[in-house]
Amino acid sequence: MKRVMIKAIGRVQGVGFRWFVKQTAERYRLTGWVENQWDGSVWMEVQGSSEVLMLFLQSIQHEHPYARVDSVASRDLPLLEDEKAFYIR
Repeated sequence: MKRVMIKAIGRVQGVGFRWFVKQTAERYRLTGWVENQWDGSVWMEVQGSSEVLMLFLQSIQHEHPYARVDSVASRDLPLLEDEKAFYIR
C-alpha cells in the first residue's frame, strides 16, 4: 500500500476533472480526496497499491475528453489506515 499527493497542472478546472478523478479512483478502488487550488491546479491524495496507482495516474492524464494535463508532480505520504472512500473537497 502507498499514499501519494498528486498535483495536476493544465486545463483541469471547469471541465469536470474532479468528478472524473473521483470516478476513476472509485473504479480502481482507491481512497483519498481531490480538490481545486487557487492557482488553477488540482491536488489529490490517493491511496492504494503501487500498481493500481500507476494505472490511475495514466488514466487521469489521458482519458478525460476535455481536460488537458500538462504536468503532474507527486510525492509519497504516510498511509491513512482508516480511510474508506474517495471524495471531492
